[in-house]
Amino acid sequence: MNITPSKPDRRILFQLFARRIRLTSVVILLNIVSMFGDGIGLMLLIPLLGSLTSEATTGDFTEKIISFLIELGMQPKLGNIIVLFLIIISLRAVFQAARDCASVRLRTLLVDDLRHNVMAALLKAEWSWVSQHKDSKHANLLLTELKRAGVCFYSALSLLTTISGLGAFLFVALCLDPTRGAVILAITIGLLAAFAKFRRHAGLLGHEEMQVNEILHNTTQEIVSSLKLSKILGSQASQLNSFSTTAKDLRHNQIRFALVSSIARELFICVGAVLMAGYVYLGVSLWQISLAELLVMVVILARLIPMLSACQQQLQRLANTHPSLDAVQKLIADAKLWEEPIPPACLPTIHPKRSVALKNVTLRYQPDMAPALNQVNIELPFGSITMVSGQSGAGKTTLADVLMGIFLPDDGILCIDDKPLDTMQRVRWRQSVSYVPQEVTIYSGTLRSNLARAYPTATDFQMNAALMAAAADFTQQWPAGLDTLIGPGGRQLSGGERQRLALARGILRQPCLLILDEVTSSLDPENEAAICNSLERLAGKVTIVILGHRTAFSSIATKHYVLNAGNCQLASVHLGEKPKAWTC
Repeated sequence: MNITPSKPDRRILFQLFARRIRLTSVVILLNIVSMFGDGIGLMLLIPLLGSLTSEATTGDFTEKIISFLIELGMQPKLGNIIVLFLIIISLRAVFQAARDCASVRLRTLLVDDLRHNVMAALLKAEWSWVSQHKDSKHANLLLTELKRAGVCFYSALSLLTTISGLGAFLFVALCLDPTRGAVILAITIGLLAAFAKFRRHAGLLGHEEMQVNEILHNTTQEIVSSLKLSKILGSQASQLNSFSTTAKDLRHNQIRFALVSSIARELFICVGAVLMAGYVYLGVSLWQISLAELLVMVVILARLIPMLSACQQQLQRLANTHPSLDAVQKLIADAKLWEEPIPPACLPTIHPKRSVALKNVTLRYQPDMAPALNQVNIELPFGSITMVSGQSGAGKTTLADVLMGIFLPDDGILCIDDKPLDTMQRVRWRQSVSYVPQEVTIYSGTLRSNLARAYPTATDFQMNAALMAAAADFTQQWPAGLDTLIGPGGRQLSGGERQRLALARGILRQPCLLILDEVTSSLDPENEAAICNSLERLAGKVTIVILGHRTAFSSIATKHYVLNAGNCQLASVHLGEKPKAWTC
């Protein structure tokens, strides 16, 4: 697999945590207090152990602790020291529990922030940029990679906790004996530096896992969307093999990361055992350390080594998941570069009174590709019905995208009443447009909530009128009426029923321009005729563009354009009484 990793930008983590600066500060403060309690508890072990041995008061550090207790008005008796020790440990537990809760809240808020920013960036970006990327890539980033970004946040917070603990224990070691404490500090830094290779390898595996996840999402989407075709073609075995191969790649990647982590952890345990045994030997035979101080230092080492191992594990996990965070942030940054302007709420909606027109419009999806539209000129008189036909790939949907203001043409202009629309006006123009595609989208929820997507404040009367206009009178037979649950994607409905509901939603929007893309392809002749009659009644109130080949519309169309390889020609004009001009 081709892996081209880039160096992780750690500034991203700091920037994201800085956006939640108050909660981040609380987590850091609670963490410091909690670890400070650990250090004090360890220091109190010296006089506590000293009161049980004949070497109790030997050592400068022991004397300093006893003097400090006396200054606080506490006699260094066994009972007093035990009570103080238990109080400090209990307080530490309270602060640690509070820190853990705050950490979970911070981590989930950061993931929610990222998820919101990704979705907002995609929704606000120009369609010309969004359409260049696979849906599976966006789904992978929103689901899998965002989840891994959450692991990255968790690793960063866990690393903060571990580093605080390391600092507390190293501080105690330096207080007990500055020389030997400095040696332990140097060994700590040296060990983390020596294991840098493991972290780099974890980063490479993280980049690889991200690529495999994207392939897995794409493969899954392709298989699920073509289940019916797979059964017809008898290709279930090859589809399953493709899915299993990608899943196997992901499994091997995760196993390799687990192996890297396991090797690093076990090496730390072995090194820790050597350090602890060596310190005990030197402390007893060479340095002549008191038993109390020796036991405390052993406790410090016993806690320090697992913390070093945890620190290495967290650094590896951070390196492994940081590519996901980088990818999510890159998507947000790229989408913002293509962000559409937001029209001020005070600006009025654009209402054409005479015509909508394309003048010398040329559009290419890629600079080196043939134009999808080539010097297209179309004029749509207000209130007219225009039919646009052409073979598949001729440019009909692209033409609709430009008319709706979804695509900005490379050359030429979109005009309303002979006035060119700039970028801001193009976004405003879409508020006056409805589009009903061939592959309709039915949302989960009720019939009412589906219709309300087009017109949130519509009354029941307006919704039922739109349903009747779209020949969707079958909904009148539903016992719950507008409150009928349709279900995910409207799967229990036929293709024709879904098309008619989508048409009703488009009509309910009360648009100035209504574009229908093969909307009767799943309808029988009777329902198609009913929709033709409904559209004919809308003539004069709304400009209608019908994309497709259905001859039923030719009798109601005022004009007929034919598209061929991006070139557009006016095929015929029906002479007769022109529709009366209305204001939409």
